[in-house]
Amino acid sequence: MLLLIIAVETESRLVKNQLKNVSEITEIMESNSAEDALFTILEKEPSIIILSNHLPGRSGFELAYLLQKIKFNSFLIILSNNPDTAIDAIKSKVFDYLIYPFPGERLVKAVQNAVISIEEMKQLKLNQSNTDIMKVRLSVLNGFILADLNQLSHCKADGAYTRLFFNNGRSEYSSHSLGKIEEILGKHQFLRINRSVMVNMRMLKEINGKGKFCMIDTGNEIVRLEISKFGIRKLEEKQLF
Repeated sequence: MLLLIIAVETESRLVKNQLKNVSEITEIMESNSAEDALFTILEKEPSIIILSNHLPGRSGFELAYLLQKIKFNSFLIILSNNPDTAIDAIKSKVFDYLIYPFPGERLVKAVQNAVISIEEMKQLKLNQSNTDIMKVRLSVLNGFILADLNQLSHCKADGAYTRLFFNNGRSEYSSHSLGKIEEILGKHQFLRINRSVMVNMRMLKEINGKGKFCMIDTGNEIVRLEISKFGIRKLEEKQLF
């Protein structure tokens, strides 16, 4: 998970040091002004932003108001040494608001709470989409089927064809190659994890990067599948690993 610190150098260094043991944060970027940070925010889309209110030029709250106006959805944690700015924190709808002096544990807790909220939002969206019935037309050997993507667990290349595996144990041979299947299903919840297999990401039960395999729960059985280095990278991009 990407975190951006926007503060003067000495403050930024202190904050970065306090967060070094937060395992969920995989990358920390830094900026020392609101103007420079805005470009980074729009380009990198950090999940969490720690923002000092005391910056050269535009203040931290001015940047927070701007991000609110453009409906940017990063989680903002404001650092301030002025308790009178509490109203500004409320108006700018920041996730958390810390007044100096505060213990390092308080900042770590704020970041961990933001991480938990982000994961809960992801799960909520996933659960909501799980209730949707999504059907896609796929060619099979004797015509076509309308495949319910919530029931399709994985797809496996078989020569020029692709075998489609469903939750109830049923399988079908598609006349599409796996490359064509990827074009059709890649826009949904499916990800290619190696040269010959695509999986339904909603059914992932375990990902073992060291052993280079994953387990998917079809509801009917637990299936173990190999993952390539490329597949692991894709899972990382989706923040599923």
